[in-house]
Amino acid sequence: MGNFCPRKPIQNIPKEEEEKEEKPPSDFEPPSQNQIKDDLITIEEDMPEEMKYAKKEILPEDNMFEDDSIIIISNEVKVGIKNIGGTSYISTVIQCLSNSKKLTDYFLYKYEPKNKNLEISNELYKAFRYLWDYNNNNNPYSPNNLKLIINKKANDIKGFIAFIFEKLNKELNEMKDSDIMDYNYIIKNNLEIQLVQEKVYEIFEKYYNQNYNSIVSKLFYGISEKKLRCQTCNTTKYSYDIFSFIEFPIDKIHQFLGNSNIDIYECFQFYKKEEFLSGENKTYCNKCKNKKDSYSSSSLISIPNYLCIILNINEGNSYKINFNESLDLTAYVDNKNEEKKLIYNLYAVINHKGIKSDDYIAYCRHRINNNWYLYNDSNVSKCEKKEDYLNGLSYILFYQKN
Repeated sequence: MGNFCPRKPIQNIPKEEEEKEEKPPSDFEPPSQNQIKDDLITIEEDMPEEMKYAKKEILPEDNMFEDDSIIIISNEVKVGIKNIGGTSYISTVIQCLSNSKKLTDYFLYKYEPKNKNLEISNELYKAFRYLWDYNNNNNPYSPNNLKLIINKKANDIKGFIAFIFEKLNKELNEMKDSDIMDYNYIIKNNLEIQLVQEKVYEIFEKYYNQNYNSIVSKLFYGISEKKLRCQTCNTTKYSYDIFSFIEFPIDKIHQFLGNSNIDIYECFQFYKKEEFLSGENKTYCNKCKNKKDSYSSSSLISIPNYLCIILNINEGNSYKINFNESLDLTAYVDNKNEEKKLIYNLYAVINHKGIKSDDYIAYCRHRINNNWYLYNDSNVSKCEKKEDYLNGLSYILFYQKN
């Protein structure tokens, strides 16, 4: 099957079917992108089954991109990533991100690697193009440049996820630096504002829209609200924060529940529970003008289309985390404007694969054929049963909003 990539047409001829290349007539003119698009959309009855799958990928969803480039992603593309020395954590994250459909579409359809300063964006662009290029014959990708860029900036998988999201957001942010304001400075230096929830959120929203106006923030970033309630006067102080992933302290949740078999919904319940702060943890009350015992609680007020969940377990502990391919978060998001149910579908999982803390494997659901595959560095194999990736021993989960 042929495969088209942005700005560079790709033609694939299986080796066993290779024939002598016939030269086109001297007056031959290749079809335009629009002609190709029309042909692919209209010709359907005699189309092979794998081409019918690919046809759905010709144009991005919701007219998200304006670029006329065409790409057909085959259900045969399953490319691994080489381990070039302690890069297992890089490989698994890149595999999961490459299966984040709208992020991949952005880099394949719209992104222009013209600015050399956008180092992480350029590397992700090259990686995604390679991983989904049918002509690579599933030869593994080598993340040499990524390793050089990251160097000692991120030494573990959690640090790498935080680093790559932060760098991508800064590189692809559509606002100019001169327009960016400091939300934390404004809030911390105005005690009265902290007590007015609407005012705090108004300032935060402006800050968020200026600092997080990129494809990455639109897809992966959410907002949480924190409340500090004084035990003495009952005055509540509000603050907001931005997250690119939700991290659950499984050891604390285990102590709270007294159970080593933990359900993913129990993690979300723990996230929302109120915590009593006293002694050294007392907080300053704006009304009492002194440090007081208080109650702290957090809630999710906005969750992204692509949700990354990190199940943080201390080394040496072993807990089973029960989760399913479907995740209903309707009851765990405090957003009055959200009327629809918040249903998420699992599309990628990262597990520890051995004794070494930097050894990881990824399980990803293929965007075309919906089969699950195990990505173990350079090796890629099909999962035969759900228990392969729903094994309760996972470290990081990736969900997409339905």
